Amino acid sequence: MPSSVVKELFYFIDEKKLSRDFYYLIRIKSPDKHRILCPAIFFYELVEEMRIRINKGLRSAEHAVKTVSQKGIEDTIKDLRKKYREALREGIIDSKEDVDLIFLSLEIKATLITGDQGLIKWADKLGIEWIIPEKFKEFLISSIR
Repeated sequence: MPSSVVKELFYFIDEKKLSRDFYYLIRIKSPDKHRILCPAIFFYELVEEMRIRINKGLRSAEHAVKTVSQKGIEDTIKDLRKKYREALREGIIDSKEDVDLIFLSLEIKATLITGDQGLIKWADKLGIEWIIPEKFKEFLISSIR
């Protein structure tokens, strides 16, 4: 698990409430950002995806401006935030933690455990094996056999 993800985890979980075995069960390692190689097509597709999403976000903002007199300011802002978030954040790697997970999985040829649709989509593009957390226990048991 990259250290950036461990830090993010502690925003949601009190470290004191974790089992004493936590640090024995996981390994903390960040990807070697200076040595890992990534196909250029990955960046090409990421840039193209972001261009499409930015344009979709702009269209959402334009629509909000056109409908503000009908919906009112507060409802328009609420609707715009929802649509803008959908346009720019869903189904994409959108944080340094996501990038760390993708590159660490690539570097050490690890199975990525995630339910994040953006991570799954981009892991597929790089040929990274992934599994959703709900199936992880079954995966471990079958790996032991």
